[in-house]
Amino acid sequence: LAVEMTLFDQPGQNRMLASLLNMREQTPITPVNARVRVRIPAGRKPKRVLQVPELREIHFDATGEFIQFEVPYFKVIAMLAIEFA
Repeated sequence: LAVEMTLFDQPGQNRMLASLLNMREQTPITPVNARVRVRIPAGRKPKRVLQVPELREIHFDATGEFIQFEVPYFKVIAMLAIEFA
């Protein structure tokens, strides 16, 4: 399995956006799930993680300087917003 993630920091909106892309080369494309671990920027505290555009809240664990969460099955792309307090 291969999932590529691109992370966008949006400090003006007090969030980070994570874009996950299923890079599986087989067809038909098989849905995958992914465990994501991101370093929390200094001075920020995670408030919630949302799968967008569905606005479905995702459970997360924040320990030390990292946030970790499980992305439910997705076929090609998943977008998540990590919002900070």
